[in-house]
Amino acid sequence: MPEKKQDLFRLAFETSPDAINLNRLNDGLYMHTNDGFAKMTGHTSKDVLGKTSLELGIWKHPEDRQQLLHALDKTGFVQNCEFTFVGKNGKILIGLMSARILEINNEKIILSITKDITHRKLLEKALREKEAHYRQLFDSNRDAILLTDTDRNIINCNRSFSKLFGFTLDEIKGRKTAHLYDDQRQYRQMEKKLKKNILQPDIVTTIYYKKKSGIVFPGETFVSFLQDDKQNIIGFIGIIKDVSARLKAEEALQKAGAELEEKASELQEFNATLNVLLQKREQDINKLEQNIASNYASVIQPVLMQLKDNLSTADQYTLFDVLEKSIQDLVRPFSKTLSDPMHGLTPKEIQVSAFIKQGLSNKEIAQIFNCGVRTIDTHRDNIREKLGLKHTRVNLKSYLVNV
Repeated sequence: MPEKKQDLFRLAFETSPDAINLNRLNDGLYMHTNDGFAKMTGHTSKDVLGKTSLELGIWKHPEDRQQLLHALDKTGFVQNCEFTFVGKNGKILIGLMSARILEINNEKIILSITKDITHRKLLEKALREKEAHYRQLFDSNRDAILLTDTDRNIINCNRSFSKLFGFTLDEIKGRKTAHLYDDQRQYRQMEKKLKKNILQPDIVTTIYYKKKSGIVFPGETFVSFLQDDKQNIIGFIGIIKDVSARLKAEEALQKAGAELEEKASELQEFNATLNVLLQKREQDINKLEQNIASNYASVIQPVLMQLKDNLSTADQYTLFDVLEKSIQDLVRPFSKTLSDPMHGLTPKEIQVSAFIKQGLSNKEIAQIFNCGVRTIDTHRDNIREKLGLKHTRVNLKSYLVNV
């Protein structure tokens, strides 16, 4: 090899960040390694020279070296073969190896270049686990989830979507979401919302969807924008919840509320009517009590007085006392009412008022009481004054009739 080429080879060999080493083909004896090999495995050239790879325990799976040798024997080279190695500190390493057989000084040598992809493989594993986790969340979500591109073509759905709508992913994939709408006007309205709300808060609305079976149902729909790492919108994600039961419950609750309000209104009307009837009954009772009390004071009591004046025997007085007491016992519950309408009048004035109420003239009343007409006139004047009728044109008889 010309000296200049040897220098270039040596420079590339020593400065490469990848692990480069020369191993004897027949036993894997290390003949030379670079700094990239030391950084990757932790083994310096001094550590490995004169030792085989199997002696150092470099291979995690020794059979991998046999696989490498078989490939080299078959084609003379390999490219980008993934192998697992063990570093000096026991750390597991994953390398992407390319190798070729060279002949140096009549001896077959393996030139290998290995790129450390341990970190990348760990990231890939983490991403796969994360993807599996999100896939599990996606599929186990109880709400229907739908993924679309920016043209609203369906690209994925979860199991809950298939269960709710009756479509498998193969049946619905590539179709526009319009296929799911019962009312195409709602589809167009959603189109306007999506254009209007770009990069704005998510959309929440209720849409009437149609299942594969043709059944229409209301779905509470949450729509969010899917973005790439540069914040470009690449599609939409829709989460759909069947709210048929909830809307029916709300409707039933509203109906029950309306019925309750109607019953309450009817009850208020009934209570108002009952109050009127109770008031009327109270008024009738009061009027009856007043009539009983008034009649006793104005009619019965004067008659009893006259009857008493005409008694002559002891037996008659005894019977009179029994009669008077019995009548008083009957009207005693109304004694309070008795004084109410004619408050302030003397017993004699109450008796005169009763006869005036019956339409008797002063002369006729005077004859009953066996007194002069002027005495009755005086009683009449006193009655008008006590009832507040003096100096008014109110007819005393009419007033007493309405008391």
